[in-house]
Amino acid sequence: LTSELKIDEDEDCIDFLNDFDSHVSADSSFEELNEAFTLDEIRSAIKLLGRDKACSLDNISYEYFLEGIDVLDKPLEILFNYILDKQCFPKSWSKGVIIPVFKKGDNADVNNYR
Repeated sequence: LTSELKIDEDEDCIDFLNDFDSHVSADSSFEELNEAFTLDEIRSAIKLLGRDKACSLDNISYEYFLEGIDVLDKPLEILFNYILDKQCFPKSWSKGVIIPVFKKGDNADVNNYR
């Protein structure tokens, strides 16, 4: 959704999509994936967030959402339904930082990091 790749100009993409289409029947769509997000779904998702987790690149911790659920649920519903309607999301949402954490053994061995 965030790619600037022109799918109709990339042969690998065209081949993949043609192959994919050949395996999908006409009535295999899931209409529930096109339904708007509800406040209950937003609140349920927020309640599943864990505490004491690292922030993403925006530096917003999960505690912000957990503690502010009563004020944030409606704006988040509007935001996610807007994204669903437009069928795209901000490129920054595709970025992340992965930091390998050393577990045990030889710290020069990459297999000892998770």
